[in-house]
Amino acid sequence: MKRFSVINGVELDESLEKQWLELDSRVFPEGSGNEVDPEYLKGLFATKEQREGLFFLRDNQANKLAGYMARCGISDSQRDAYMSGEIDFTQIKNIGMKKGDNNMYLFTTAMDENYRGIKAPAALPVLCQAFADWITELEQQGKNITHVLSDAVTKEGADLDMKLFELQPHGEHDEDGCGHYVGKNLDGFVGTMDKRREAIKKLNTKSSEQAPSGTEK
Repeated sequence: MKRFSVINGVELDESLEKQWLELDSRVFPEGSGNEVDPEYLKGLFATKEQREGLFFLRDNQANKLAGYMARCGISDSQRDAYMSGEIDFTQIKNIGMKKGDNNMYLFTTAMDENYRGIKAPAALPVLCQAFADWITELEQQGKNITHVLSDAVTKEGADLDMKLFELQPHGEHDEDGCGHYVGKNLDGFVGTMDKRREAIKKLNTKSSEQAPSGTEK
């Protein structure tokens, strides 16, 4: 069994919902200025269509939630209000992804502290790959992403927005790069993840060819 797997788009049972809200409260504790009300968070992903943008990263060895990623479809009016600074991440209304042009708001990428960076280097890439695959599926369904928006509330979040998702700063930012980020699409991110997957596939193929017959990989 692989150590990490991704759960996406499912109806949340009591256990998964509890782990999700507890993880969110640890990453964004009360008083940090970055926390959201649990009921608001649940409301963003209450329907099947909304939950398509909700990804949970599970550590199968430890039998626990390692992180989660939340993506929302927002209206043109919400997009414009965000761009002008009238609303922030506490006022998003998730309308899901529809056929035609869509605005995607990158609501959260939250990792438990034990699964960040060199502590678990494979964790975040697995979660990002699931997100990239979803974007490809959306495009195949005629659901195009024409605007991407994000609020970086940590230095790590700002790095993700700029270096991985290839978004550009919008408006004012603090010394850690926290603030609004925008982009036209996520093509660069998807391309990066596709190249990574091909590299892993080639590595696994080479390893299998070199392994003695009957060796369990």
